Amino acid sequence: MNALTQTTLQISKPLSDSECDVTENWCEASGDEDAQVTAFFDHRREEFEGAGLDVFWGDRAELTAIAISEDDETRYYARHNALVMLGGADVVSHIEEIHTNQINGF
Repeated sequence: MNALTQTTLQISKPLSDSECDVTENWCEASGDEDAQVTAFFDHRREEFEGAGLDVFWGDRAELTAIAISEDDETRYYARHNALVMLGGADVVSHIEEIHTNQINGF
C-alpha cells in the first residue's frame, strides 16, 4: 500500500446496491498499478430527463466506499477517503455518472 492509504481510516466491507471496478482511476490518481480497486454504490430513485424532454425514473449511483486489494489483503475506505484517494470530487462524480448510466441501461 502507498503512503496515502496508510494515513486513512479503514472501515469494514460496506453493504451496497452495486459495485464496479475503478482500478484505472486508482492507477491514474496514485501511480499504484499493483492494486485492484472496487467502488461500492448506493442507489436512489431520481427523475431523469431524456431525449425530447421525456421524463422518467431511474436509479442514481452514489459512491459510498472503495476497496483496495493488494498482496492478498483488502482494505475498505469510506466515501470521504475515496474522494481524496481517487483524485477529487470531479473524478468521483464522473465514476458515479458512468455507473448510473450502466445500472439504468443508458
